[in-house]
Amino acid sequence: MKYEYYPKRRTEQERRELNEQILRLLQSGACEQAGVTAVTEEEMKAADMIAKLNANLSANAWGVGADGFPALLWEIDGTGSIESVGATAGIEIVKEGDRLVIVSATGEKARLSVYDITGKMIVTAVVTDGDCITVHDKGVCIASLVTDDGNRTTHKFLF
Repeated sequence: MKYEYYPKRRTEQERRELNEQILRLLQSGACEQAGVTAVTEEEMKAADMIAKLNANLSANAWGVGADGFPALLWEIDGTGSIESVGATAGIEIVKEGDRLVIVSATGEKARLSVYDITGKMIVTAVVTDGDCITVHDKGVCIASLVTDDGNRTTHKFLF
């Protein structure tokens, strides 16, 4: 039997209560760790907090929730994945439902390989502008696109 894990989508009230618990814990000093600086509610809601959280990521994962606190993007809009990601050399991979659509300004061909989370290749194809590849596996998949001139881009998608 195959089991899949889908994170629970929290209500705004649940998120607010969780954020308040975290703030109380941080303010109590009970979770002191070397090199970790506690932040206040105002600092959590500051405009630069999202930039700090996204600083070392290849694609933004954090945004501002309805309550003003940082939240993961999938919790805000429910998409569960990055819907459109840029690629090298003018080729873009766009997720539409259970399909990956290739958009290329140059019409250049590229090899698309899609892997499941265990590393098993589930799709491979030579693609160009407008091609649609259906991904039947559910869960996290890694899509790797390599152009004829060797440029490579790799992105994660949730199906």
